[in-house]
Amino acid sequence: MSKVQPTQMLIENPTPVERQTLIPAMLVQGSAEEQQKIDFLLSVSIKQLVPWRGHSDWTTQDFLRGLWVVRTAVNTTPIAAIWGHPAPGATALMGKPVSLISGPNGLDVDSTPLDLELQCQLVAKAMDWAKTVECEMLQAVVEPCDDDFSTALKQNGLQKLVDLVYLASPNLAEPNGLAHRRPQPQTSGSYSAHSARSSRFAVVPPHEGNLQRWYRLLESTYEESRDCPAINGRRSLANTVAGYMDSGTYWENGWVIVQESDPQTSTKLPSLTFGPSGNSSSGTDLGGFILADHPSSDFMELIYFGISPGARGQGWGIRILNEASRLAQQIGRSRIITAVDRENLPALRVYAAADYTALEEKAVFARFFPFET
Repeated sequence: MSKVQPTQMLIENPTPVERQTLIPAMLVQGSAEEQQKIDFLLSVSIKQLVPWRGHSDWTTQDFLRGLWVVRTAVNTTPIAAIWGHPAPGATALMGKPVSLISGPNGLDVDSTPLDLELQCQLVAKAMDWAKTVECEMLQAVVEPCDDDFSTALKQNGLQKLVDLVYLASPNLAEPNGLAHRRPQPQTSGSYSAHSARSSRFAVVPPHEGNLQRWYRLLESTYEESRDCPAINGRRSLANTVAGYMDSGTYWENGWVIVQESDPQTSTKLPSLTFGPSGNSSSGTDLGGFILADHPSSDFMELIYFGISPGARGQGWGIRILNEASRLAQQIGRSRIITAVDRENLPALRVYAAADYTALEEKAVFARFFPFET
């Protein structure tokens, strides 16, 4: 196929009629949750508030004004499109520029590759849109070997943030779905000293009274982290937590902190302690994890998993993954899906020990904007 050339172009928002087929075409490979968004976007007024969490003042127009199409002087039917839209946690997402074709039912995405110059101009238009919304970070996910899209992003000020490996747990519905393995210390002295203390997993929902505790934990686990270190210090903790809360379907019991308790004040603790706040009277938070639910797709998403520097190398990684699996299994989900920095070899070893398998790899590009501390 010949490439679309960026000559005599007009880049503008699509008409309401064009949106009726363009939105489903650009999200057709999405999840059931995305299908719900499609149905909503096509059925309500432009000024109606967007119902999913993220920003209480978003309207349909806010979500759609980053959708752009390309027309030429000889053909008013759109030939290409790009979609940038706001996302939870003061972020914005930019999709890949795509070719469009006119079919019997309206617009559809075509496999014709776009000319690099046209991709650059579409990305530039999405960048202009991103500067008008309140976001700390604009990001784009790129398939491996998509050199033109990567180049278009770089030419518009986005830099590669990380190469992510997407992983899946064993099938939790099967008898061996839980990786019940004895944690093996990598530093014998520190582990034996640690194991003399009592520890527990405690559900700590991100209610207002718990936010500072989560902020402290995140700051601790991000220290010297090998998982996407380029993002450390570039986003506010408040928006980071807000983004975690609005990933997938919020599940309160999926917010879990690993606590080391003072043995002089601790009795035998269960593996998981439920409570209205999860606040502790004594002890140290060693790490934690956050699970978001995807009930229509039958999986949990492990969106955060961190261990404080002083507790690393002591077997907590496999314990955390086992606890996450137990929780997901408890409410009937068959798998846990997660993503990890390809350069984070210690984390990849932990996932391998828990029998996680690699699904795919993608690169994430980003541009950061100033935020108020």
